[in-house]
Amino acid sequence: MISSRPLNMQDFISDEEVLPESVLPPMFEFDTIYYYYMETMDDRSGQQGQIRTKDIFKIEIKNMDESNTESGHAFLLDSGSNKYHLNT
Repeated sequence: MISSRPLNMQDFISDEEVLPESVLPPMFEFDTIYYYYMETMDDRSGQQGQIRTKDIFKIEIKNMDESNTESGHAFLLDSGSNKYHLNT
């Protein structure tokens, strides 16, 4: 995800390095998480979807010590209408 600005208005007003949209590659938007599903490390599948950060109202870091089947880092995003379980 690439954010175009600080998260609070005061920092946004005083930030001299707010990025313009022209710095992004084509087809990407600021404040959006793009997610992929990979079967293997060599998997070249395309983007599976996107989540607008303005739609997220809850983020939870998953405790991976409690998982018998997963490893790495994971977090849960809740946008009200959808819930996402993302691993990194």
